[in-house]
Amino acid sequence: MVHKPQYVDTIPKAISGKTRDLLKKADERGKLDEAIERLNLGAVENRNIKDLSGGELQRLAIAVASVERQTFTSSTSLPVT
Repeated sequence: MVHKPQYVDTIPKAISGKTRDLLKKADERGKLDEAIERLNLGAVENRNIKDLSGGELQRLAIAVASVERQTFTSSTSLPVT
């Protein structure tokens, strides 16, 4: 199950490093470049996570959730836990 934190300001307290490195680590579906492009993260992909703004952290969290492997049931379209 994929989980996006509601309070993105806690992300830099829990994770350090560069934006692209985090996305590479989370990319289980081979969608890294697509996520960076769709969420307009190209300008921040080489920045440290601690230096991102709140909006950039929000997009980063969405990108991580979108590249992680997800399992859905066909009847409910909800993630299987």
